[in-house]
Amino acid sequence: MNQIRWLRILVISISYGFFFIYSEAALARISEGMTLEDQIERFWPVRSAATLRILNSRGSIHVKGYPLDQIRVEATRKIRGGGSLFESQALLNATTVELKQGDELLELSARYGVGFDIGEKVQEQFSPEISTDLVVRAPSNLRLEILGRDGEVSISGWNGDIDIRVGAAAVRLQFIKSDLAKIICTDCVMYLKDITSSINLSGGSGTLQLDRIEGESIRASTTSGNIFINSIKGNQTYLTQSGAIQGNSTTGEIQIQSVNGSATLKGLSGSVNGVFGVGTVDLEIKQWRGSQSHYLESESGDINIKLKKQSSIELEAISVSGKVRSDFEYLIDPWAEEYGPVPDQRRTGKLGFGRSFLRIQSKKGNIEIGQMR
Repeated sequence: MNQIRWLRILVISISYGFFFIYSEAALARISEGMTLEDQIERFWPVRSAATLRILNSRGSIHVKGYPLDQIRVEATRKIRGGGSLFESQALLNATTVELKQGDELLELSARYGVGFDIGEKVQEQFSPEISTDLVVRAPSNLRLEILGRDGEVSISGWNGDIDIRVGAAAVRLQFIKSDLAKIICTDCVMYLKDITSSINLSGGSGTLQLDRIEGESIRASTTSGNIFINSIKGNQTYLTQSGAIQGNSTTGEIQIQSVNGSATLKGLSGSVNGVFGVGTVDLEIKQWRGSQSHYLESESGDINIKLKKQSSIELEAISVSGKVRSDFEYLIDPWAEEYGPVPDQRRTGKLGFGRSFLRIQSKKGNIEIGQMR
């Protein structure tokens, strides 16, 4: 009898012990600043050469070209500290990745609050600590659209057209061969390297870096972000309100417009047109290849241009209230003989055969035409 009583006491004690352990685990909380995460994988066969659209409002998107006719996704689900372990795990379990397949559109999306009722979904929407980082491998010939908010976006090894629209992030493109890559971002840092494609970049305060790019049309614009270019080939347009434009080894017809920023281009082969406000303009033209009339205009910034002696170009340089100086002796002041010595505010003349025309004008800035050694 005593043995049965002691056995019952032992069973009850063990049961209470498990209850307290379970309750303690249920009430345990993730420390502030810590992250709970796990990873899920998904595979889908691709039935058509359609557009692949990827949506993720909370987290990064990394896309890599894939040789197989399938889409493979590795999703890392994360939740920052603050809730209980059980609550956090429930939120993670309600976060998934889905693919909707149509004849013309494949829509891949990170979804949050799956299976929650309306109240739970409202509460979940106010939990920005939940995020999903996506690594997507897909056939590189698909047209690619990416819609995100504030996570990093990267694409590599892709051959289809690209259209990216994000809020504030870093966007990286490398090893791209397509007809067009387009990026719209209000506050992005953009890095593009080893691209064979036309480019259209619309940024804000973030820096744009373009390296080894060749395309029919290359266009980049910012509000205050700087634009850095290197080894660019194609018809190029660079626009900024207050950012600086700096570049090396550019080839093609170049259009520049800057309100308050400076522009420095070295090793230019081709032609250039530009409208500037108060920033200084420094151009080093290795080989002039203009075929028509070109212009450089400045409100109050100085314009400094260097040309080789063998260049074939007709020049006219005028400064309304500044000075014009030239290293070329045959760039003269056409008014000097008729009106006598006048302030150095105008120079005209030809280099070589003068096959194209460049007009340089500044209202308040100085103009210097130097000779490359």
